[in-house]
Amino acid sequence: MPDRTDLRCMVRNPTSRVGDGRARRRWSRPGVTLIELAISLTLAAGLAVAIGQVVHQLTRGAAAIDRRSQAQTEAAVAMLRLRSDLEYADWITQTATRKISFRHPDLTGDGAADTVTYEWSGVSGDPLTRVVNGSAPETVLEQCRAFTVSSVPPTIRLIAGTRYDIRMEMFENNGNAVARLYWSGPDGSGKTIVPTTRLFPAYTLPGGTPPTPTAGTGLIGEYYDNADFTNLKMTRLDASIDFDWGNGAPVAGMGSNTFSVRWTGHLRPQFTNDFTFYAVTDDGVRLWIDNKLIIDNWTVRSSLGENSGSSTGIRTIWLRLEAGPAGKPVVLDGSVSLINAPPFGV
Repeated sequence: MPDRTDLRCMVRNPTSRVGDGRARRRWSRPGVTLIELAISLTLAAGLAVAIGQVVHQLTRGAAAIDRRSQAQTEAAVAMLRLRSDLEYADWITQTATRKISFRHPDLTGDGAADTVTYEWSGVSGDPLTRVVNGSAPETVLEQCRAFTVSSVPPTIRLIAGTRYDIRMEMFENNGNAVARLYWSGPDGSGKTIVPTTRLFPAYTLPGGTPPTPTAGTGLIGEYYDNADFTNLKMTRLDASIDFDWGNGAPVAGMGSNTFSVRWTGHLRPQFTNDFTFYAVTDDGVRLWIDNKLIIDNWTVRSSLGENSGSSTGIRTIWLRLEAGPAGKPVVLDGSVSLINAPPFGV
């Protein structure tokens, strides 16, 4: 019997051998042709490539899942840290599109108040940082794609045609002197100076014209030479609270520093709505509407601008954070309830 291992690739055809006078046949076992073998090898190679591609795609997918999972964890830790710091804030000093600064009663445990700032540069992929009391920035999120902050200022419900008592006080300590009163909500036009037509004096000054029933003429302003409402220098009717005295004095004969002003009268809105009031001053300010203190920032301040607006009782801050891969970032958003209902301003 022929050795089968020697006949694997032989063609199945009988062959004759001459030797002992008779012909002997040698048969191969069933096999394949060279063409069939080439086709088989080609198919095997293609299958190997396909399997390799599947394995590669699965590996890439697993890696992408791992990166996204890691980004979710890092973003959640950063958000938790920010919420924990912010929850007990007793003063919101600044909110911007990519920044929030606030005062914490005692974050470091030394018994003193601390100032905390979270900020992102606005460049996708840059870190979200945390600064405490002016220290070097600490990275709390390595790859930040977006960070936005917005506050929800308190509102007060006012009824159209109803007159509400209004009183605003301010004092000037040093430097620039500014006093402005804004509101938003009456007609959807955004934040504007409270207009003269909605303000009514509590009484008519000697020689003045009584206000008409439908249009106001402003508020009574009392100007004192001292910051504690002593040494009254002048009383007049101011059409609105919209003043920038710079380094000068509001009234001739008054010192340019350490003076105070009190405006009183009535406010009558044209529309029934939820109103938000903003005061921009340098330095201290207080505002009462309907005998309720809604703005209270009676402090010496040197900064002006939008962030000088102060509102008592901010209870909610909205946060939005994006992190991870640029194509499919992890998005976290929500609100933080502020336990101390802090005022807002610098």
